[in-house]
This record gives sequence, structure tokens and C-alpha cells, in this order.
Amino acid sequence: MARPTRSPAKADTPPAKPASARRTAAKANANANASDGAASADQKATAPRDMTRPEIVQFLTDLERAWPDAETELHYSTPFTLLIAVVLSAQATDASVNRVTPALFAAAPDPAAMVALGEDGVGELIRTIGLWRNKAKNVVELSRQLLAHHNGEVPGTREALEALAGVGRKTANVVLNVAFHQPPCRSIRMCSGWPTARGWGAARRWKPWRPRLNAASRKR
Repeated sequence: MARPTRSPAKADTPPAKPASARRTAAKANANANASDGAASADQKATAPRDMTRPEIVQFLTDLERAWPDAETELHYSTPFTLLIAVVLSAQATDASVNRVTPALFAAAPDPAAMVALGEDGVGELIRTIGLWRNKAKNVVELSRQLLAHHNGEVPGTREALEALAGVGRKTANVVLNVAFHQPPCRSIRMCSGWPTARGWGAARRWKPWRPRLNAASRKR
């Protein structure tokens, strides 16, 4: 007698979820997507932005009130030594610059002496700071330009300063503010999250500063 054939075993499949469970899962996914969308919208709403002119004025007023006697941490004695110190401080800490400038300024306190010292002489005295070769070249060249175009004096205009070797807008603004007491500018020098000189500009992420500045003002 022929044996009855067995049908092939069916693969194990998970039981279908009830319709109510499917509806609950779909609702949970929709709520999660809505929450993600709201969080994304909040992030966009609070994204950093450039300050408006009134906000810049208020920000600088807060700085002036919180730190009325703030000074730059760079060591200098004349507008020329300040200019050199600020040029050297690019991509370097103020502390590292202050370690090399005493010997440099003793050897070359003015543009004529700096030109006479030359790139090799300057380089030997500043080689512990970053980009010292390029900075030595700029320091000597800007000293030569001061002698040729400004009678050895540091000019008091942004345009003239920015025409010097190694001097950009930030360096020019700092020199104008510190050496010539011109109105604050839009550059900012930061040290551990706090400004190191009065009125040095407008921070892009400005809102978090306000509570700290107001608290500092109340303490004074």
C-alpha cells in the first residue's frame, strides 16, 4: 500500500500582530517623528547668528561695565612693541609671546634696530613660538615699511596698519584700541572663554555671555 506523502514543513513565521497593536505602534512612530521635528526646529531657532548693531553696542557696554580696567596681557612699552607683540601672538598664546619679547625688545626696541637685527637675528629670539620663521620675516619687513612710509612711527589708521606685512584686521583693531584708544572694534581676543582687553569686539555666540556679564557687573 502506498504511504501517504507528507507536505513540506512550513517555515516558522511570527504571528501577525493584532490590528490594535499595529495602530498603537504607528501612533508611537508618528509622535516620535513629531518630537524630532520640534527638536530640529528648536535647534534652528537657537542657532548662533551675527550680532546686530544695537546688540554689539549693548555687548560692548556690558564688557565696559564688567571690566572697566581690563588690559591686554601682552607686555609692551610703546606702540611699536605692542604692534610686534600682537603680530607674534597670531596662533600663539600671550604667555609664550611674553617669554620671547623681553630679549627681542632689548635687542631691537625700534624699527631701525629691528631691521638691523634681520630675519635670522629675530628668528633666533622667537623660535619657541609657532610659525616663527614667517613671523620673523614679517616683523623685519613691517619695520622696514614703517621706516620707509611712516618715519618709523606706528600709523594710527586701520588702512595704514593693514598695509604692513603680517598685519590683518584683528591685529590692526587691537593696536588701534589699545595703543590709540580708538573705539572698540569687532575682533575679540579670548582667554579661557573671557575677554582679556576692554572692548575687543563682538562674539558670534553672544547670548550665553549675558548672564555672566550681568553677574560680574552686580559683584563690582
